Amino acid sequence: MWFDLLKSLTENGKSVVWFCPNTPEDIQSQDTSFFSSIEWLLLDCDDIVRTGRLIERGWDDEKITESLEDAQELRELGFSSVDTTTLTPVSVAKEIVKWVECS
Repeated sequence: MWFDLLKSLTENGKSVVWFCPNTPEDIQSQDTSFFSSIEWLLLDCDDIVRTGRLIERGWDDEKITESLEDAQELRELGFSSVDTTTLTPVSVAKEIVKWVECS
């Protein structure tokens, strides 16, 4: 369903910034031919901060461990990234805008 929406927006001349926890591997089975290109930006933070944020959300140890492993895998993909460890949400948004404008 999401890709149908993205395709419709793209076909109507709209640029798309899609925030998701997916990787290129996750979307391999989807038709992305309607995009001229796909660029990735990783919003990341250090593992201590990530753990604290997830504890605040009530995540259990198993889910936190899985999230830390996923974060490491994403870092290894070599995407451009924004380190959100010490940034406010407004600052993160400004960094995303800068990245979009430079892409």
